[in-house]
Amino acid sequence: FDASDTVFTGAVAEARGVIILAAKQKGVKINEYTPLQVKQAVTGYGKAEKHQVMEMVKSLLNLQKILLHHPHIHEHYVYKYLSNIHS
Repeated sequence: FDASDTVFTGAVAEARGVIILAAKQKGVKINEYTPLQVKQAVTGYGKAEKHQVMEMVKSLLNLQKILLHHPHIHEHYVYKYLSNIHS
């Protein structure tokens, strides 16, 4: 996640806030994970490097490659989603 891209960071923060608010209003439990917890859940090693996490995601989802339109989305959302599944 690149915090230097302030437009993207602001949009993500706003979207995240709306999603959390809507979920809480509906009684949906929200799980939060640190990067170390995400890496631990996805790869089994909390200090795994990005390429190791990418390879494990490809393996877990049985993908040939990961195609995402924004360079930050894969590590920030896909990995957290998989962490929730594997924890």
